Amino acid sequence: MRTAAVGACVQLAAPSGWVVLSLCVAMAVQTPPASAQRRAELALIRNTSRGVPAALADAIDARLALALAEAGNIRNVLVSPIAYAEVQLAVGCSDESVACLTSMADTANVSAILVRHLLTDANGRVHLRTLYFEPASDRPPAHTATSGSLDRQAELMASVPDLVRAVLGRTANERAKRASDTEVAATPRSAPDQPSSVATPTWLTLAGGVLLLAPGIALAMSAESDYDAFRRQPIATRADADRARDDFSSIETRAAWSNVLIPAGAIALGVGAVLLGMDLTAGGESGDDSADRVFLAPLARGGMLGVRGSLDRVR
Repeated sequence: MRTAAVGACVQLAAPSGWVVLSLCVAMAVQTPPASAQRRAELALIRNTSRGVPAALADAIDARLALALAEAGNIRNVLVSPIAYAEVQLAVGCSDESVACLTSMADTANVSAILVRHLLTDANGRVHLRTLYFEPASDRPPAHTATSGSLDRQAELMASVPDLVRAVLGRTANERAKRASDTEVAATPRSAPDQPSSVATPTWLTLAGGVLLLAPGIALAMSAESDYDAFRRQPIATRADADRARDDFSSIETRAAWSNVLIPAGAIALGVGAVLLGMDLTAGGESGDDSADRVFLAPLARGGMLGVRGSLDRVR
């Protein structure tokens, strides 16, 4: 298993408005090894017009995936949940040039992309067009197209395997051999176990933050509870007044300590979180495009946040 650093935010509130604190700390979580997270070979990006029935679009996509496995031995397909136009917007282009298609493949972290266009015209006919591109090859983008009427969808479905074979431009045996060679070349060499890269001062800082924060919260809750009881306490005699004065003094003391311990613990945890992130990512810088990275792409309806890499700094 690998350990990855992720962020978590927790809001801690001491009643009666003494302390309201939003705390973000880093936590270590276990992720499955990279061997269990096989990289997709191809990304299927879809463009569907409004006049196309959803059932037909889903059936064609399923037939495309089956034809890719049969004709090209492509069995690990990433289906984009984002429409083709929004993917273009995310990578900053609006055409089907080599540069634009390469940016899409890099963003999806795949070795090839297949763009499926399914459009209708004024006569009620459905047009299926596919585009296949491999950035690492010297072949230009390959296009195929066919069309059919909505009342003869079976014929349109039957043409999908021929379209896939034509757009791939190679036999199944050639594709299988290439996939096998790639898998052998990408098999990592076994490396000896390495000790954790998290330094001792990092753990001490995180532990110190917890030791400060926990009693601070306990004091704040205790002071709030006693303050509620103090406000309801009747005062009829001087003895009652003296006792109330002592109780209020105790409440003030605990509130003051909580106002010191909670911020100090939060600062210590924040520093520890920064140190933990630095320890986990130390030595991970690389000039390779496949290095771990986080990217944010703007879309028409919000944004897309992506994470690339294995984050395997700690074993």
